[in-house]
Amino acid sequence: MLREALGETKRFDLWTSILNSFNANSSKSNPHHHRLNNALSIVAKLVVADSTYLPIFERLEAEIEAMASNAGAIARAQAIANGQTATF
Repeated sequence: MLREALGETKRFDLWTSILNSFNANSSKSNPHHHRLNNALSIVAKLVVADSTYLPIFERLEAEIEAMASNAGAIARAQAIANGQTATF
């Protein structure tokens, strides 16, 4: 019983860390990306403790990859708009 209570407390603390990461001061370049990476790090610890959290981990990974892809597309569009040759 005590062991289960301690486990629940640890999970609660990790979830609190995730929620706080969304409210924390983050980098000026891309605060959303910074918060997603913080959340990914925290959820990775949850996944190690309990694989139930794996779908959340995978979703965060997908969001980070999508952001990187979008940033690349925006950079290519900006290069074309500025009259430069885009690289694919």
